[in-house]
Amino acid sequence: MKYPKTKPILVLIASALVFCALGCEKQTAQPLRVTDSEQTSTVRVRPCNVLLIGLDSLADPMERQWAARHETPLTITKVGRAEFVESKMEVANDINVLVY
Repeated sequence: MKYPKTKPILVLIASALVFCALGCEKQTAQPLRVTDSEQTSTVRVRPCNVLLIGLDSLADPMERQWAARHETPLTITKVGRAEFVESKMEVANDINVLVY
């Protein structure tokens, strides 16, 4: 004798057990980790070094824009065009940006 209604019920019970087993993981809140202000203050910030050649009028706008957008210091070295050519166009290794 066949039991036609038993198979759908068994499938329903099996799927309900699977869903219960998968959904039983308890969700816990993750603790918020705040960095200590003393730790962040000991981090050494490396300044951006700019060599400005023959364009002295750009120094002030560059400093203002840099201060508005970044927290790192900006160091601008101004050199005339003739002085730069006389030095055989040599640039120090610590220069990050060259504006000519």
